[in-house]
Amino acid sequence: MFQRWLRGTPAALLLCAATCIAPLACAHQTPERSAPGSAAAHDTQPDFREWTPEAFADARAEGRLILVSVQAGWCHWCHVMNEVTFADPRVLALLAEHFVVIRVEADARPDLAERYAEYGWPATALLTPDAQPILALRGYRAPDVFASVLARAVDDVAAGRVSSADALAALEARTPAGIDEALSFTRAQLDRMYEPTLGGWGRRQRYPFAAPLLHAFSRAVIDGDEVWGERALLTARSYAQLLDPVFGGMYQYSTQGDWEHPHYEKIAAIQAGAIQVFVAAYAASGDERWLERACSVGDYVRAFLEAPDGGYYASQDADVPTTRGVLPGAEYYALSGVERRALGLPRTDTHVYGSLNGLLIDAMARLSEVDPQGPWLASATAAATRVVRTHRRGAAFAHAAEDPADGLLYLADQAYMARGLATLGEASGDARWFALAAETLAFSEAQLRDQARGGFYAHTPDPHAVGVFATRQKPLEQNAVLAEVMLELAQRSDDAARRERALAALQDVAAPGSVARHGRKVGALLLALERARSGYFLLSVVGEPDDPATRELHAAALLLQRPDRLVELGVPGSSRYPYPGAAAVYLCSHEACSMPLQTPAQLPEGVGRFAAALRAGAP
Repeated sequence: MFQRWLRGTPAALLLCAATCIAPLACAHQTPERSAPGSAAAHDTQPDFREWTPEAFADARAEGRLILVSVQAGWCHWCHVMNEVTFADPRVLALLAEHFVVIRVEADARPDLAERYAEYGWPATALLTPDAQPILALRGYRAPDVFASVLARAVDDVAAGRVSSADALAALEARTPAGIDEALSFTRAQLDRMYEPTLGGWGRRQRYPFAAPLLHAFSRAVIDGDEVWGERALLTARSYAQLLDPVFGGMYQYSTQGDWEHPHYEKIAAIQAGAIQVFVAAYAASGDERWLERACSVGDYVRAFLEAPDGGYYASQDADVPTTRGVLPGAEYYALSGVERRALGLPRTDTHVYGSLNGLLIDAMARLSEVDPQGPWLASATAAATRVVRTHRRGAAFAHAAEDPADGLLYLADQAYMARGLATLGEASGDARWFALAAETLAFSEAQLRDQARGGFYAHTPDPHAVGVFATRQKPLEQNAVLAEVMLELAQRSDDAARRERALAALQDVAAPGSVARHGRKVGALLLALERARSGYFLLSVVGEPDDPATRELHAAALLLQRPDRLVELGVPGSSRYPYPGAAAVYLCSHEACSMPLQTPAQLPEGVGRFAAALRAGAP
């Protein structure tokens, strides 16, 4: 965890320290000087360097401080920071004399995005010449303020007024919690952050977090909690206010404490989450409007983010460059479709990243389960096929196709691609996707797992890392996602050892201090903890693959959306369950199985009875 300030920081600078905001949000404060494109903006920029061992070596050899600017191509306030603050002559002079300046694209480096996620983009980290942390700032800073921060940091380091990095050890100390205990305090933390009037979690920036809402729907569907059912639907309606009514897709978040002032970036992770929560709302309510909303987001993804050869692009910017300068997203997205296209389209980041593709493969495959006639399964299959072809490195996934063979491999890509492949295997009935997911888990357990404590590191060892970056972190959300996939595949294959390793990973990252620091970004952990506590039950369809009755039963099983149910398609002779002479579905937990059900009409009532018996402890 990056410290905002180390011991001994002057009070004047302390006022510049940031508070946590929505991860991945493009953080901002109102500019105190002119906006981009004005006369005050300068063409001159700092000597931005790439994240390389040479940049850190030069800083140490020359005794220069390090400034790391973590940005995103779709981030409006990153553009403002570059065009106004980094172009200011006073800032430029300070940076040129005292700093090695490194700029990082957040989407390209999931480990650094996770490390600085709480600061939003742009995030600015100042470090000593040997890469020990001094301070971190969130969001935009006007030139006057930023120049003062830089000057005081230089003076403090010169005067020896910063602590060593030993203080970080206390932050990293973890006291593992049991699954039930971790579930209790994590749920309580997220519940305290729920906003009952407008829905959602948090009150300053309205961010359409998918995982907390999926957990709310889980409580409604599995626990029969009517209060959380109402809250979940209220929140889904609020999220829907961020939908673009013209092109489709969901904007990134809203400011001013409501859902009516969006930031207009459209990023892949948000689209994936929107599809998931609208599918969950449809499954919980039966209201076709939720399915229509999910499909509208899927249509946007296919029209604007889907690559011609399969796979999904990373993001679409908010602002649009025109012959008269940059048109802000608020003005562009207020126009009709014809007017928008006449001006052109926002820039699209055409990188195809493994982690983001895993998220969208998962979402598109899930959408296909409730809308089997749509193009979603074909889209997810094409994306998975492409990423396996271009990103696969042995049993693991690279972040980008162009990454070197000996480059770092990231937990984010393994976790989200394993998640997507497992859902694709379920939706398609094709066991090869499960096999690829299992291989990815095996790599992660061998190469990324802390064998002593159980959690997973953000990336493979980096021989070039220095200072604070030489200590690998264990990202909470990515550990939770990977652990949940481990639990699922353990259920599918009766692998008790894998289940125990999944529980160890959750216990490692779910310490109270770690959970508290993540604020409202604990939904994925809650979902994994729920499944760790209560498990899954399996709808195993057995029948001849070409038999229409088999396909009909498989489709009916997929349509029953519950967080605690899994679906598999087995062939007579190779399935672990007997073939009764006609297509059938078995409902099974670890302890017991139902009699075979042979018509789709039997499934809803049969699943309801079986799930209720499991909850009562008597299947």
